[in-house]
Amino acid sequence: MRAQFRTRTLLICMAVIAVAVAISIRLIPRQPLVWNAYTSTSLQEAFDKKQSVLISLSANWAINGMIHERTAIKSATAIDTIRYSGLQTLRADMTNLDPAAVQLAKDNGLITIPAFLNYNPDFPSDPIVLKDLVSEDQLLAAIRYNSQRSQNNGMDATGSIDRF
Repeated sequence: MRAQFRTRTLLICMAVIAVAVAISIRLIPRQPLVWNAYTSTSLQEAFDKKQSVLISLSANWAINGMIHERTAIKSATAIDTIRYSGLQTLRADMTNLDPAAVQLAKDNGLITIPAFLNYNPDFPSDPIVLKDLVSEDQLLAAIRYNSQRSQNNGMDATGSIDRF
């Protein structure tokens, strides 16, 4: 009887500890992503280091722009995927019509914002462009796809050029 009491007490203590750990893990706030300012030089430096790049192109005066990152990068999964995939995160801010941001939009045929541009350093002239409001699933799929492009020499399973 005494052994049963100890066993039951030990199991209860272990359950309480497990619940406390699970709760504390969920309550620990994730560090936000660090977005550096976009310049053509910062993009080229990332390519020189063989780093993939995620650029958020937006403006504070665009209603969609105000929610664009919060919509696509809202969960711990998205933040962790971006952080641990080694993506360099850059923000091209068109709020004051920054010439570098405007040129980036023109170079990629963008006439509306917001957009995400996901660059693979092996294909610097062919970023994946996600326009307007993008879901988290769309962004994560583009990141996964783009990270696999180098392994497939830029070809999809049928041997044709990649298109997302």
